[in-house]
Formats: sequence, C-alpha cells, structure tokens
Amino acid sequence: MSVTRVPRLSATRFLAFGDSITAGALPTTCTLGGPPTGLALLRDTAELWADLNASPGLSYPDVLSKQLSLRYAAQSFTMVNEGVPNETATEGAVRFNGVLSTSLPQVVLLLEGVNDLNVGGGTSIPGVVSSLRSMIRAARQSGATVLLATILPERQGACRAYDYQDGIDDISPANIQIRMLASSEGAVLVDLHPQFLPNTSTWLGLDGLHPNETGYAAMAQAFFDVIRARLEQ
Repeated sequence: MSVTRVPRLSATRFLAFGDSITAGALPTTCTLGGPPTGLALLRDTAELWADLNASPGLSYPDVLSKQLSLRYAAQSFTMVNEGVPNETATEGAVRFNGVLSTSLPQVVLLLEGVNDLNVGGGTSIPGVVSSLRSMIRAARQSGATVLLATILPERQGACRAYDYQDGIDDISPANIQIRMLASSEGAVLVDLHPQFLPNTSTWLGLDGLHPNETGYAAMAQAFFDVIRARLEQ
C-alpha cells in the first residue's frame, strides 16, 4: 500500500514589499496619451489606485497566495501585501523596518527600484542597490528568507515607459547589479526580467510599465517555482 506524501512548506508567513507593481495596479487609461516627455515622473497615484481597486485579487501576491493554498492545502498562509504606488526603493528602505516588525514574515518577497530609475536613470542605480541591501540585511537579521526579484522591463513607446525618456535602457544594468546583490547578500534571486523581456507586448498592460492579468500571473508563477524549490519539505 503506497502512501501519498502531503507537500508542506517550511514557512507560512509571507511579506510582499514594493511599489505599485507589488500592489497590483492594473491601469486602464493613460493620462499622458502617448510616450512620456521630460525627465519628471508623473505621480498619478489616484489613477493607479482607482484601477487597482477595480481589479481585486489580480496582484501577484494574491495569485501566489492562491497557488500556495492549493498545493499546500494542509497549511494556512498569511500573505501581507505592502505595495505602495510610486514608491522608490529609497523611500521603501525607510518604511521597511516598521513593516517588518509589524508583519513578522518568515519570507520577504522584494521587488523595488523601477521608480528610482524612472526618475533618475542610471545615476540612481547605486541608490537602488544600497536601499535593497539595507532591506535584505534587515530581513535576514530578523530570520526571514529574502526572495529578491529583478526589475521588469518596460515597453518602449508606451505612455509610462519612463525609463526610455533619455533614450537609454537603465533597467538592464540595474538588474546586473541586483543579481550580484542577491548572491553577495544571501538572498534568493527571482529573475523576472528575462522572462518578461520577450513578452512585453503580451504581459505588460497598455501603459507599458505595469503587468496585465497575464503578467501578474507569470510573476506569481515565478515566485511560486522558487518557493517550491527552496522551501518545500
């Protein structure tokens, strides 16, 4: 008589931390009407939140939570979504310790930095890396495992493809630094960028910055695959 092993995870408390992409913003309009001009980031938080609130359950943490509950049905999971629209990694590093002490996660899902790049271009990369490093160290010091994601590409020519305002792709070199950071700081890399790069026309929404429903599902699957490989008992 064979016995079917019930899969379990070594962690049940998760914190997803980041900006509007973590929050699950799903824009249905573009206030700019075309590619952005100038170097200032349009801080249209109200529009993003209006679209987000109209699309509950589609954020990657929401989809991931459902996946975890389906595979690990014998366990109960907590998934705290701390995505704040328009937040930079620099701002996130200031906010992070308070969220960490409140939510007490065993696993931190960290994706942040695109807003820094959208505003400052390549000059902001050292600040992004420094901010992510401080968050990784704080999380690991608390005993949490950190899953660090690379920054998603943007679709050139779209209304929120801010990274291309200066004609330079600053996301790719930033991700090189993020991969090195994960290795040096003991974080687990979730390399989203190469998965999205050939799919920007189908996984990113009309604004060219935020994923659509398919994109958020792809993000959730990428995190799920890493969690299963690293944390399944």
